[in-house]
Amino acid sequence: MKLLLHIGTGKTGSTSIQGCLQANADRIRAQGVYVPAILGERNHRKLPAIVQKDAASKNFMATQGIKGPGQRQAARDNWKTEFLNDIVAARARYDRSIITAEHLSFLDAGEIEDLKALLSGPFQAPRILVYLRDPIDYEVSMYDTALKVGGLRPGPRPPEPGGETDYRMLLEKWAGVFGVDALDVRIFDRRELLQGDIVADFAQAADLDATGFACPDPENPSLDLLGKALLTQVNRKLPRFLPDGRPNPRRRQIHRMFERHFATGPKYTPDPDLVAAYRKVLAPSNEWVRSRFFPDRPALFEPRDYPPKTALNVSPQEIDRIADLVIALWTRK
Repeated sequence: MKLLLHIGTGKTGSTSIQGCLQANADRIRAQGVYVPAILGERNHRKLPAIVQKDAASKNFMATQGIKGPGQRQAARDNWKTEFLNDIVAARARYDRSIITAEHLSFLDAGEIEDLKALLSGPFQAPRILVYLRDPIDYEVSMYDTALKVGGLRPGPRPPEPGGETDYRMLLEKWAGVFGVDALDVRIFDRRELLQGDIVADFAQAADLDATGFACPDPENPSLDLLGKALLTQVNRKLPRFLPDGRPNPRRRQIHRMFERHFATGPKYTPDPDLVAAYRKVLAPSNEWVRSRFFPDRPALFEPRDYPPKTALNVSPQEIDRIADLVIALWTRK
């Protein structure tokens, strides 16, 4: 069975891709393509968890109610067995498969080796599909995501060689295990995507006929300035995990409420010094990627201007009082 392994990266429309695959599962299977829901109904998050080191998968396991090293290892072993059995059964009916999990892009070289060993039995040489986003835009979006999952990050992180947006390091790891010819590297930018759409571009990469696909509306709208400030304070008072490591049941999907009510106001704009730092620190990595995968491009990412910063004219004391009100109404509901 052939395999398209979509590894993200994060913040490149993976949620839209996965939602569309789930919504059109019957049409996709009719084309001889199997999408293993046993790894996750949409995001195949269990696959990276199977090969990740214990510390890297700890938070995900906690959201599944799995605690302690012993339970986590038992879960990995069980998921691996279920996955392999599922694929063996699917090979009798399908000749292609698609797996999509943006957390695969976080694997280290040893974990990628373990992943290759896992996939080498049921699949022919996989093709690795990866989308790359301008690092500063990626980090601004990750700041938003960090708050939605309960974090307290005060803003985007500074650039770091060897970090999540060091794409040379990312591609060298995967090429070192699967070979450079296995990589299908694409730029996440509406101007670069087929029809300006990530789902259409993915369908082309996956050799899917997407005619007539009905896809859910895009999800994960970024929060506005007020939403970010409020959710940060809510996260302090209503943490993601309880002291015993269990997910906090009082939070549930509180970030969905913020997405509904705090996504239309002025948005966060990165500081010009931060933008300049990203351009400078990651320039060697970006140039390496450009020269090897996009030699006809003048630059890996086209520079763009950001709008002026907007101030949030609400005091910390007011934010704190509103956060208390949000928590009271939410937990009562």
